[in-house]
Amino acid sequence: MNSLATSAPWARWALLQELVRRDFQSRYGGSALGFLWVFVHPLWLLGVLSFVFAWVLRLRPPGLEEYGYVPFLVCGLVPWLGFQEGVSRSATAITDQAVLVKKMRFPREALVWAVLISAVLQQLIALTVFAAVLTGAGKLPWRAPWLLPLALALEVGMIYLLGMVLSVLTVWFRDLVQVVGMVLSAWFYLTPVVYSLGMVPERLRAWLVLNPLTTVVELHRAAFFGLAATAVSWKAVAGLAALTSLGCVLATRWFRRATPALADEI
Repeated sequence: MNSLATSAPWARWALLQELVRRDFQSRYGGSALGFLWVFVHPLWLLGVLSFVFAWVLRLRPPGLEEYGYVPFLVCGLVPWLGFQEGVSRSATAITDQAVLVKKMRFPREALVWAVLISAVLQQLIALTVFAAVLTGAGKLPWRAPWLLPLALALEVGMIYLLGMVLSVLTVWFRDLVQVVGMVLSAWFYLTPVVYSLGMVPERLRAWLVLNPLTTVVELHRAAFFGLAATAVSWKAVAGLAALTSLGCVLATRWFRRATPALADEI
């Protein structure tokens, strides 16, 4: 294990698989429901938000009335939960594995990747189940499924970029974990998850389009309901792809320079 930093790719992949397995095991092992919690939390949140926004406030997304509010919400909520999970947990990826970081030499970005992969796997499982049920009920027409890999790639890039930066900063500033939680709470309502961009006043819409998660959510909805029913901006997609790619490269370089000294800070 001590030579993992310079070992063959297969050894790094084996390490990553083990970290992901341990992550799932530590989170769900020993609990009564076990892996079923992957579905319980999204279902609970889906039920609460549907009750508040569909039944109490009676929101009806323009152009999607025939499908109902729940399919609309699923397409925004599932990617949001994956993003929230990935960012919040990657922020503590190094501090949570302090013993490992102190005692072993290995590519420490694997800690961020393990959390990211775990979050994305849970998102894909939940999305697959929800999509299968809604498709069987005739609520998801699958107009442009080829957009899903693009949406997922952009989301993964954003989680990786933020995770690489936050995981290091959290070692130096432990209060950052609380700040991340507060920012994510506000970010949820500034992202068109429970509402559509068409419901936002025009003077505010341009600001929400600058939110990178708006693009990710709109791509998910476009994959199921078609481009005409959403507000996908290809200019925003191209800009987000370029900025995320550059940010990931810079964040990786900075992470690798900063992490050798982290063992003394933990």
